[in-house]
Amino acid sequence: MRGPIWRRLFRIAAFRRDARRDLDEELDFHTWRTVRGLVEKGWTEADAQREARRRFGDRERYMREMERLDKGRMRMEGWTMWLSDRWSDLRISLRGVARQPGFAAAVILTFALGIGANAALFGIVDRLVLQPPAHVTDAEDVVQLVVERDFLGRTIRSESMAWDDYLDTEKVGGLAGVGGYSSFDLTLGEGAGARRINAVFATHDFFPTLGVRPFMGRFYGPDDDAFGAPLVAVLGYDLWAGQFGRDPAVLGTTVRIAGVPYSVVGVAPRGFTGMELQRVDAWLPLRPGKVATDGSDVWFSGRGYHWVRLAVRFAEGAGRLATLDQATSLHRGGYQEWSDQGRYDPEARVLAKPLVGAAGPDAPPRNRVALWLAGVSALVLLIACANVANLLLARSLRRARESAVRLALGISPWRLVEQHILDALVLALLGGAAGLGLAFWGGAALRTRLLPDVDWTGASDGRVLGFTLAVSALAGLVSAAAPAVMALRQRLAGALAQGAKGSGSGHRARAALTLGQASLATLLLVGAGLFIQSMRSARSADLGFDIDRLVTVELEPSAGLEGVELKDFYQQAAQRLSALPQVEAVGATGAPWGWGFSQRLAAEGLDSIPRTPTGGPYYHRVTDGYFQAMGIRVVQGRGLRPSDFGGAPVAVVNRTMADLLWPGQDPLGKCLYQGGDDSAPCTEVVGVSAYAHSGGVVEEEAPQYYIALTAGDDDDPRSLQVRVTGDPRTATGPIVRGLHAGLPGVRMVRARPMREVLDPDFRDWRMGMTVFSLFGVLALLVATVGLYSLLAFDVAQRRRELGIRLALGASAGGLRRTVLLRALALAGVGVVLGLAAAFVLAPRTVDLLFDTSPRDPAVFLAAGGVLLAAAALAGVVPAGKATRVAPSEALKLE
Repeated sequence: MRGPIWRRLFRIAAFRRDARRDLDEELDFHTWRTVRGLVEKGWTEADAQREARRRFGDRERYMREMERLDKGRMRMEGWTMWLSDRWSDLRISLRGVARQPGFAAAVILTFALGIGANAALFGIVDRLVLQPPAHVTDAEDVVQLVVERDFLGRTIRSESMAWDDYLDTEKVGGLAGVGGYSSFDLTLGEGAGARRINAVFATHDFFPTLGVRPFMGRFYGPDDDAFGAPLVAVLGYDLWAGQFGRDPAVLGTTVRIAGVPYSVVGVAPRGFTGMELQRVDAWLPLRPGKVATDGSDVWFSGRGYHWVRLAVRFAEGAGRLATLDQATSLHRGGYQEWSDQGRYDPEARVLAKPLVGAAGPDAPPRNRVALWLAGVSALVLLIACANVANLLLARSLRRARESAVRLALGISPWRLVEQHILDALVLALLGGAAGLGLAFWGGAALRTRLLPDVDWTGASDGRVLGFTLAVSALAGLVSAAAPAVMALRQRLAGALAQGAKGSGSGHRARAALTLGQASLATLLLVGAGLFIQSMRSARSADLGFDIDRLVTVELEPSAGLEGVELKDFYQQAAQRLSALPQVEAVGATGAPWGWGFSQRLAAEGLDSIPRTPTGGPYYHRVTDGYFQAMGIRVVQGRGLRPSDFGGAPVAVVNRTMADLLWPGQDPLGKCLYQGGDDSAPCTEVVGVSAYAHSGGVVEEEAPQYYIALTAGDDDDPRSLQVRVTGDPRTATGPIVRGLHAGLPGVRMVRARPMREVLDPDFRDWRMGMTVFSLFGVLALLVATVGLYSLLAFDVAQRRRELGIRLALGASAGGLRRTVLLRALALAGVGVVLGLAAAFVLAPRTVDLLFDTSPRDPAVFLAAGGVLLAAAALAGVVPAGKATRVAPSEALKLE
């Protein structure tokens, strides 16, 4: 008796032929016994056969079930054996780490630097380029509308639109939501405790368009966003947490923003920044809030004021191209009169700018710089992987005899390959864990230092963790490639014969990896040099005024002063500042940094003002001390004098405007007619100034003119420019205290050195310079260590040869030169390859640099020189060891 059939199923052979044979024999036996039993009971042979077949059923079904069970058993046994082998290999790898802690520490540190750099940069790139702003539901359906149009032969894209454009967009079919928004720096509170905040005026439909819900309270609705409605506000989460200590009782309280009381009705969710990435401290209803802040509804009249940005959500199933075509048609219709007058492009188009993937032509420069830096971090990881591969290959060559013995004992070459891969993966994962700590610490420092205006709350640590794990695994596999290939190509007899001397192919592989490290390090050093040079050029650029001792002062009166009263307020402030001992000059202007105003203008001898791609001419109403305070040079004629204020109107034009209006002529004494009417009083040109930047470090020269800021003007002073005698950073404190103490009715005073005001313009170059320099030094260090390890290993492998050469009369200096020349030769070839790659890639960086040639010879030479110097240093110690081999000891080796 063989026992129950199901108990014997798991002893069936793995192949179908054997299983079928066993099953047939088993069923034949039981069928025969059943038939014999029935015949003995009086059944006929035929009836007994039919009954037996009925009882035992379908043999094919039994066969299929048994094969399924057998395959499952084989798979389970296979997985069990595989896991057992891997666990055994893992223990070998861990014992290797414990047995060689110095080697393991070097590899783990190298991995940590490369992986940590990539994780830190991924956190930045992920936030800037890959992720949509936080809390936006179905972000792929939400876009920002922009207008593309031709202006004097140039294609420009404008994100800001007029209020009437928002009203037109509400009529577009195929849109599930339309929201308008615009951000401004406003003052929260009054007096010494007042602070500037980033406030966003947004329409009530902005929040449902984005699909966001409040953290606490509510968002404002249509009734709150009507003209003349009581003012309400929604606080940003960080402002609520920092200013109000997360107190839920803040709902219903009143806060003063820009001197206007707002009732708090809600708190936005943490990290919510709307369509942008800048932190938002307060959300205000656009219609009543903007009117209350400005004291006028002029921004809502006509299409001449472009200040609203539009966020829209496409309806489900709507054709996007058809929807944009309808929006374009409405937009062109709204500007039909302007187009007929030749003031607007009749072919202007409305386009969609997505939230995700903001690295296209409309992306800010920082996004493009971030993508370049991500590529830089990938190069650093490649250098780290090459260095680790070099170390692992050296260890593999040292352990060639051990591997040969294992092959002689019958182990598969593929098993050796798997062991090399597992060794590298273990070290890479340990390095990734260390690199993750570096990424969270160093990444936070980089973000704070380089991009302080970005709200990083919405960044995903989980995505960084997943990225780090994936990069660690990839780095381990890449680093194991060279040792694994060497192990696969290893031959038993050759390995036993070579012993500890290694193989020629192994040495060539290590040399190739070292060349790769040197070339990539050179490429990074060139990039660092270009950004350093670019930053130096930007910092020393001639902006047309002296920024070194300049302080810009923003004032807000506590009461709603207008006209003459407001100008008197600023005049008192200027007098108060002039009395301070460290102040040399004070000037006021109606167009502070970043602002530009134009008006209809006519000029003597011209039928019309020539149009320029930069627009304008732009005017600046200034006081008589403005030129001296700013340090703007008057190159012809004179500047504004105190007698020009209240007398006949005069103007100072910049050289760009003089050449535009009166090329080849003397502009002094020419007339400008403000308002564009020749019947207006002549504004006499009394001077020509050098071009002074007014909106950015990088800008095209635009025609500008300066006129007197007098009591009867419609324009109000907006800022004071103060020239001080010493360091402007130390002068801001006395300026603020002096104005708070001596100027009655002031709501807020903010004094900043002009370099701080300009700081956002330098951030892109600073980010490139900092990260390229950091990673360039890191790559140089790793490449130097890699070259040192190669030379040290070569010297150790050639001890017998070197000893014999010394015994035969070779000089120590000659051996030392041989090692150093090998170091310089390897580094030199790497430098050539790296410089060639930099030369090819250089044109792609033109738009990221400032006044710097992407193929600057000085930068290329400096990068190559630094790497060659590092190579010479890397060869000093191995060269010294090469001369300290005793001939008698060398002759005993092997």
